[in-house]
Amino acid sequence: MLYLEPELVRFAEVPLHPPADFPPYDVFPIEPHRIPASGALSSGKTASAEKGKYMLDEYVETMSRPLPRSSGCRRFAPHRRRGGLTCPRHR
Repeated sequence: MLYLEPELVRFAEVPLHPPADFPPYDVFPIEPHRIPASGALSSGKTASAEKGKYMLDEYVETMSRPLPRSSGCRRFAPHRRRGGLTCPRHR
């Protein structure tokens, strides 16, 4: 959000808490006491627009690789403002 829509972020309200404490193996059923009350698995206090840009670029690149084959489109281009994908054939 800090990268895409920074004016919507109320950074002063982001909770500061340690990362969720999970064992190095899966537990089922999930043990709710291991998840912070906020529901976030780690605090967003270390977030930045730069980190958001890096993550968005990585996600768009990774998630868009299979799209041309599955949709019939030959070319997808990142939509810079929102980080979405635009297909020239389906604008």
